Amino acid sequence: MLIGAVIMLFTMAGVIGGESNAAEPDNVNFTLAGCNSDGTITLPNENGDFICPDPVYTTGNLGKGWNELDLVPYRLTADAGNSAPPTQTYTIAVVLDNFETERPGYDVLSVPVLNTTLSSSSCSTPTVGDETVLSPGLGGMDKSIYRLVTVTQEKNTTCFYDYYGRLALGSHNFPGASLHANLANESLGTSGIGSREVSIPVKEILPQEVRKDMSAMQDSTQAWSLTKDATQASVSFGDVCSANFEDSKDITIRVKWELLPAVPGSITAITNIYAKNPAARTVRVNVTDNIYKGTTRGICWLPNPAIPLMCRPTRKAWCAKTLPSSPRLRAMSETTSTMWPLPLTPTW
Repeated sequence: MLIGAVIMLFTMAGVIGGESNAAEPDNVNFTLAGCNSDGTITLPNENGDFICPDPVYTTGNLGKGWNELDLVPYRLTADAGNSAPPTQTYTIAVVLDNFETERPGYDVLSVPVLNTTLSSSSCSTPTVGDETVLSPGLGGMDKSIYRLVTVTQEKNTTCFYDYYGRLALGSHNFPGASLHANLANESLGTSGIGSREVSIPVKEILPQEVRKDMSAMQDSTQAWSLTKDATQASVSFGDVCSANFEDSKDITIRVKWELLPAVPGSITAITNIYAKNPAARTVRVNVTDNIYKGTTRGICWLPNPAIPLMCRPTRKAWCAKTLPSSPRLRAMSETTSTMWPLPLTPTW
């Protein structure tokens, strides 16, 4: 019975993540860092990559520059010293918090890629396993997502690998103080590599937003839609304790009138729908708006196909529908549904 138990333990360890076991890293020092954005970084960069400038990577907590649907860049550094074997092959795991109490954290983990600019010339492209769900997750999480990364490395070399995690829709409701990115060994523990983690404060994550207003008119020959918007989403006053602090900033508010079609003898209902993207990248959004008079429904798809939402602006679409008039009309109703269509990640 004891022999059978030992065989089962080795069998279970060998199938984690669908990869065969490799030796533990020998005299390799690992660093896990994340991009500490202050809200001014937009991605992808000039090369089309979701990689931040080198100076902003940190091993500490990440700031308030990341929001829902952002692709948060991470960087794994493997430094094999003079005491390492001439050449070795080892497997480690990159891990992200995925779910806790049915609330999402990160929902996508990209394939780590070799940063050829920073790495030693002998560093090679790693072999990376599929994105896999670990349940229960790492560090007490209900679920984590991870990838196994197999590296062949010579001694006296430093290899850099870049990857990202996507903050899911709803991640601003993640319980607890922070979301974590972790480094683990092949068995999803810390033996042989030490504890490595980078966190994002949950309270700083902003959600994707949708809001709307509606008006209706009857027996009109023309309909007007009145909206307003600002040229920028926010205004920063900098250090308010500075001796050079200025207590006023310029901002432009645009008021817009639109003349829309109307049919005399009918009801014209107008809805303005606003979608706000706080992420540091462009996402796309589909909006469907249903306007009801009793059981009569007029449907607007806004737009078709999805409109792009650039990083950190608010985008408006409008729906105008004509419905049959009735002397007994007492109420109208409306429902709006919003979808962020896949794929929401780039291809590296």
